[in-house]
Amino acid sequence: MSNIEAFPKKIKNIVKQGAKIGIVGASLLVGANSLEAQQSTELSLEKTETNRSEKEINLDKIDKQKLFLLNHINSQDFFNRAVEELGSTEQASNFIKELENNIKTVVISFLSKEEIIHDTESGNAVYYPVIHQINYPNTDLMDETIIHELIHAAYHGRDNISQKAGDLLFHSFQSDSKENNEMNTYLNSLAERQVRKILLDIELEKQGIKNYGEKFTPEHYQKLKELDEQGKLGRGAGQFFRMTNKTDLEKIMNEVADNLQKNDNTYRYQGWDYGNGKNRA
Repeated sequence: MSNIEAFPKKIKNIVKQGAKIGIVGASLLVGANSLEAQQSTELSLEKTETNRSEKEINLDKIDKQKLFLLNHINSQDFFNRAVEELGSTEQASNFIKELENNIKTVVISFLSKEEIIHDTESGNAVYYPVIHQINYPNTDLMDETIIHELIHAAYHGRDNISQKAGDLLFHSFQSDSKENNEMNTYLNSLAERQVRKILLDIELEKQGIKNYGEKFTPEHYQKLKELDEQGKLGRGAGQFFRMTNKTDLEKIMNEVADNLQKNDNTYRYQGWDYGNGKNRA
C-alpha cells in the first residue's frame, strides 16, 4: 500500500488532485493535521488559478463556448431544420461544414478596451468578416459576449439570408422600451436580429422550455414572457423576444432555420455598407 492509500479518502483526493496539476508542495506528510493539509492545498490551488493570465482564462471560456456551438449545429434537429430551409441533405451538410470551419478557424485577438472601437451594446467585442477575426477585450469575458461574436463568426457576418427570413425579421421588429433610440436602430440590423434569434433558440434549450426542433407554441411564448418579466433571460434572447411582435415570433421560430441562405433569392439590408472591408458585427 502506498503512502497515499494510507491517507483518509478526502486527503487522498486532495493529494491526487495536486499531483495531477503539478502543484508544488501537494505531497502531505504522514500524520499532518488533515484540516491544515486541506487548507494548504486549497491555497495552492487558488494561487495556481490566480497565476493564470486573463488571456489563458478567457481562451478556456472561448473554447467551451465553441464546443457548445459546435454541438448545437451538429444536432439532428439543426440538420433537419437546415434540410427544410435549404432543400436537400447535401446542401444542409455542406452548410453545416461551412459553419464548423468558420467556428474552428476564426482568429481570436485580445485588445485593451481603449483599443477596441465598437458601437454595439457595451462596445467590448467586435467581429470583422473580411479578415475573419474577433477582437475581445482582455478583461473577464461573459459567456454571452463570447458566444455572440462566435455566432457572427460562424455565419461569417452573413449579409445574405433568404428573402423569407429577411422579410420576417425586418417587418416583425418593434422597438424595445428598455433601449434608447440609437440602440434600437442598431438592433434592427439583420445581422444583429439574426444573432439574437439564434441566442433565443439556445436560451429555450438551456432553460428547458423546448428543444430546437420542437414546435414553438403560445405556451412557449407565455413562458418566455414570464422569464423576461423576471429578468431571467439572457440579454440577447430577451432583446429578440421584446423586439419581435407576438404575431410573427411564432412564425419566425417555426419557419426560419437560423436564417440560412437559400439559393440566390437574397435579402440585402438597406443602409448596410457591404463594400466596406471594416464592416463590423
